Amino acid sequence: MKKNIVLFVLFVLPIVAYLFFASGVNSFTTLPIITPKVADFGHWKSLKNEKVSLDNKITILGFSGTEILKNRGNFFNLNAKIYQRYHEFKDLQFVVVCP
Repeated sequence: MKKNIVLFVLFVLPIVAYLFFASGVNSFTTLPIITPKVADFGHWKSLKNEKVSLDNKITILGFSGTEILKNRGNFFNLNAKIYQRYHEFKDLQFVVVCP
């Protein structure tokens, strides 16, 4: 009896836990709105000459500081962990202010 319980815990329980966690779906529709009205940047343009707007977008706003090369590891992490995973999501944007 004890052997059956140990085998169940070692083999079946991890599979059930994996199936439970693998069935999750990322959903940005349930995120709370912290600030309903956010001031816009004005007439700023992106590198592709498009207007930068914070309205109706999920924005990751960053400030690079004066030494961009010193902080390049942080930008690489943002690219690897977030941007490459969600780059097809049209409402996600990265805005980095460089002095």
